[in-house]
Amino acid sequence: MDSKSPVAFGSLPLEIVDEIFSALPTAPLLNLRLVNRQLGAIATAWAFRHVRLGARQGCYDHQHFVWIAQSEKLRPLVREITCDTWLGHTAKYCDQFAFNHPAEFLNALPLIRCFHNLTSLHLRFSEHTKHEHIDAMDTETDNFRYRVLDTVFHCLAGTWSAENQLEMDEKVLPYSFEAEYVMAPAEVSELGPIPIKELTVSNLADYHDERFTESEVFKKVISSSSLRDLKMSITLQEVEKDHDGEFQPADALWFREKYVMFESLPRTWLSPSVAGNLRVLSLYSRDYWGWNPKMDFRAIRPGSGPDSGFPNLKVLALGKYIFSHEWQIEWIESLGQMNASGGLEELYLDRCPILVQARHDAPADYGTTIVGRDSDGNSVEVSNEGYYQMDAILEDDLFEPYMTYEDYPLRWHHIFPRWRESMKALKVFKMGHSSWRSAPEQTMDLPIATSK
Repeated sequence: MDSKSPVAFGSLPLEIVDEIFSALPTAPLLNLRLVNRQLGAIATAWAFRHVRLGARQGCYDHQHFVWIAQSEKLRPLVREITCDTWLGHTAKYCDQFAFNHPAEFLNALPLIRCFHNLTSLHLRFSEHTKHEHIDAMDTETDNFRYRVLDTVFHCLAGTWSAENQLEMDEKVLPYSFEAEYVMAPAEVSELGPIPIKELTVSNLADYHDERFTESEVFKKVISSSSLRDLKMSITLQEVEKDHDGEFQPADALWFREKYVMFESLPRTWLSPSVAGNLRVLSLYSRDYWGWNPKMDFRAIRPGSGPDSGFPNLKVLALGKYIFSHEWQIEWIESLGQMNASGGLEELYLDRCPILVQARHDAPADYGTTIVGRDSDGNSVEVSNEGYYQMDAILEDDLFEPYMTYEDYPLRWHHIFPRWRESMKALKVFKMGHSSWRSAPEQTMDLPIATSK
């Protein structure tokens, strides 16, 4: 280091001070802004690097968010935003009271378009959800979630307008929300799209909402070449109880929308253009998934070449994913063939069991499915053996005629030696039980580690 280099805190170079400040919470950073001009600049950059917009009742996040968005000096410093729709412990989600849409949150949300240096965006919904056609008055509804997602993605795409937002709100939130959008500075409207690198969606509803996933704004943002890090967790629809507090019959647990949602992931959130860009993928669910509801990773950029699956992926984290078939082991081995290491570098398995035996309440599926075309244009056909017939399992009167049991031979002591030999680029392998709950941005810290 040159003796004439600027220093702070006595003999510490400013680069070291910057590293120290990066580990400090917001409160001391705000105090350090008052020390001197040099330290003030560093402290300010870190103090406003991450801002939060919350909907919790009695919380004033929205005022802080609006103030920063309208500040010409502060908004360029923001690199990370968390939008949390949780209304707080006192909110009425699961009783006779109606869901109260957070007006201040919804009116401030369009100001995301002010932060054009944004690199990371975290959307965190409530764990509680119901679909509109099931008397969804007391939880976050599909219409509310659709409104939030559509607004955020229009901001990221640079296509938000007050006229379109008002039309949306009058359509999906009638009589339950008064639109008073906070206006952004005039220069913001001319800045265009925001190319974020990281997107987190916590508690995405187990519902395939075509209004959003088939929209042009969704496809534009999710397919952006800048998006390299995608973390998602999926929550479950609330199950109604009768007047005695008992759960309704079993058919209330088998909503077709959930199965359609998992089945559609390879062409929506994990479409070929998305999968080709990702370096980090975290995919969690509040309940077990993979076998039932079925999620076939072979449908994501199908084929066997180096550009199939997730060719550039470096980090994979799965939560409550069920292993049942040999192809799943082969699929993980094939990830990241086109990244700098030639394979997956980090693998996290959080509460991911192996299926040993399953009871089929519907006929087994011995057919095949064409999951798409490979890079050469050839159809890719995969076997469905070991799975159930989805249409049959969702029908009534299916339990007695088709009650069968099936054993699955896959075991961990078969998998680990194989991965030791085949996954030469793997540097971190952790499996166990984390406390992630519903925030997938926290899914990279499992307490139990098994290295190769």
